[in-house]
Amino acid sequence: MKTASSTPAPTLPNAQETVMPAKKASRKNTDQPSHKDFQQMVAETRAKMQTPASHQQASAAPAPDEDLPFPVTAAQLDAALPAPTLPATPIPSSPEDLTPGTLGLRLVPLHQTTRSACNVRNHYDPAAIEELAASLKAEGQIENATGRWTTDGQVEIVAGESRRRAQLLRAEQGETGLTLVVNIRELADVDALRISATENMRRRKMTPLEECEAMLRMQQAGALMEDLTTTFGFKTAQPVADRILVAQTLHTTGRELLDRGELSLACAMVIARAPGEDLQLSMIRDATRTYDRASAETLSNRLTRGQFLVKHAKFDVEKSGLEVKRDLFDAFQPYFIDKPAALNAQTKWLEAKAERLRGKGKHTFVHIITDANFSRYGGRGPYVSYGSKGEAGLLLVLNPETGAITEESDMYLRASSSNTGEKAATVKQISESAHQEAHELRARALRESVLGNTHVTLALTVWGLTLGAQPGEGRVKIAELNGLPAQDKRATLMPELDARAAALKDALTPAVIARSMGHHAVLTGYKPDPAALLELLLAMTDEELLGHLNTLVSVTAYDWNIYNNRSEARREYALLASLTDAPQRLARSFRLTDEWLKKYPRPDLLALAEEASLGRALVEDCGTLKEMRARILEHADALHAAGFVPRLVQFPAAPEPTIKAAPAAPQDPTEPERGRALAALARIPDEQLGVLLDESGYDHTDWDTVAEMREWAQTQIDTIGAQSCAEWAVLHQMAETPTAAD
Repeated sequence: MKTASSTPAPTLPNAQETVMPAKKASRKNTDQPSHKDFQQMVAETRAKMQTPASHQQASAAPAPDEDLPFPVTAAQLDAALPAPTLPATPIPSSPEDLTPGTLGLRLVPLHQTTRSACNVRNHYDPAAIEELAASLKAEGQIENATGRWTTDGQVEIVAGESRRRAQLLRAEQGETGLTLVVNIRELADVDALRISATENMRRRKMTPLEECEAMLRMQQAGALMEDLTTTFGFKTAQPVADRILVAQTLHTTGRELLDRGELSLACAMVIARAPGEDLQLSMIRDATRTYDRASAETLSNRLTRGQFLVKHAKFDVEKSGLEVKRDLFDAFQPYFIDKPAALNAQTKWLEAKAERLRGKGKHTFVHIITDANFSRYGGRGPYVSYGSKGEAGLLLVLNPETGAITEESDMYLRASSSNTGEKAATVKQISESAHQEAHELRARALRESVLGNTHVTLALTVWGLTLGAQPGEGRVKIAELNGLPAQDKRATLMPELDARAAALKDALTPAVIARSMGHHAVLTGYKPDPAALLELLLAMTDEELLGHLNTLVSVTAYDWNIYNNRSEARREYALLASLTDAPQRLARSFRLTDEWLKKYPRPDLLALAEEASLGRALVEDCGTLKEMRARILEHADALHAAGFVPRLVQFPAAPEPTIKAAPAAPQDPTEPERGRALAALARIPDEQLGVLLDESGYDHTDWDTVAEMREWAQTQIDTIGAQSCAEWAVLHQMAETPTAAD
């Protein structure tokens, strides 16, 4: 038996080679030839490795499962395997080879580069640019920029503006001959915008506002919503649409705060939906104040404050035909555009339900209350939340601000109250919609009465500019104007003002540059370019400008707080109405109808009959509200002919003057007659002034403009005596004659 020491050691073919561990035999190759010893296998392996490459390629490859006859060393394997061949790095052409129109990787002289209009970034950190300049100086440009040719032979940098700015900084520091490695491509605007946005998103360099503006610019360049969603990495189109809306409609103040990071993007997306500059600025202040900042949800609720939300409607919304305001992505709750009509439909539904409940007899009483602040524990009115068993009733409470209905069961009448007769019925008030409609009727009458009155126009302009633009107080801005009829109803409800507004819109159309979501009495849906608009107005005559100012001021001649429709008309509007023919216009436009009378509960119908001089006896024996309304409506035509307007709709009495004039000489007896003549002249529209002068014995062609005619007539009234003012029959007759629009 041989021992280990007697076993001859194998002789290595090369003293520097280190033999690798022997490879285990394959399970498929178990019968290796036994006659091959160790040295022979080494020799055969060396012969294989020394065979020319051409011969190896020609020989048949061994089967995948065959083993090499002998394990080889690492050095032999490294020598046998060819080195991998890497693709050649493209070498940019030299600046001397650069001619406009050439594409590909190019060395572009720095002076031949320019910032791209499609670059979505506006902010660059100076410190970061300095750091990048030092890196370019030390290591060169590692990453290529992307650009395209401009029409004037410049290469605009679509991606890589930071590198360009860093090179410009080096040039400012005295270095010369600087270039940029740019991959010049043919790119449409939408492609350039996409590349710029993608690079800056990858580097996380864009501000929220820059991202919003990038999406809008790409959309305007032709990108589809699906493309934008994919490019910016969103799963749905909603965040893209929200950001585009921010870029389109957010107020300038909000844009600046968003860009500086002082306004959150979530709040900005809600504020951008707010109609009108005043509301947006108010919401911006709430979202950026130093304490108790309003959240996006709180701001969203403000968009529907005071609105009748669709979710509160108990009637069939689809069958009602009422128009609903919705947000595309439900950023706020849908609400009815015509709130009075929706409240009226809700009241009808509530009255029908009350009748059904009374018929079942389960409650001692079923009463309807219209009250935004009702509380069962508030102790208001004839109701309490405690009482004797078996006397409980049900209250159906309608909130006139939101349209919501709540039921208060187990309510009791106070001991001094009764469940029969008028006393319980007096809890129900005239509906909120009646008060709002009364404001709208006064607004339409007063606004049209200002048309053609240049003196009132100038006074209201100075008044409004002095007071500012608070709702109800001398509003000059006409966004969010209350009581303005829908566009398709203006020609019927406000014919004169609608015609003047249409003429003004035509005159301003050349300055319109884009569609807008803002509300405007004249340019709803359009946005003028400020510079073009000013240039257009400066080219107009004084007479044209005064006419346009009169149109705009007329629209703002009445306003109120829609969150408090029960408030009376403001005293300044009552004063204005007393100086115009607004009360007469109101009388011509108002007529009692069944829809109007449905807004009155029984006690107020009794009071209305008495107010109209019909007498309570006409309706007090009626068993139902419907019968009471029918009896009053029998006299509707006669009341309209007599100019009857309910106190709810009338303008309040004009206030007493608060500014007392200093003592003066005895009053000129001609002043009353002169004042009546001036008032009559103010009521005559511009288009009738020529007729007035002709029929007064003058030739209106002697004056060049309507403004000159009116100025002459005012001067004439100031100079002639009282009797002449009183006897100017043509003047007074024309002032009392209704126009075609009336």
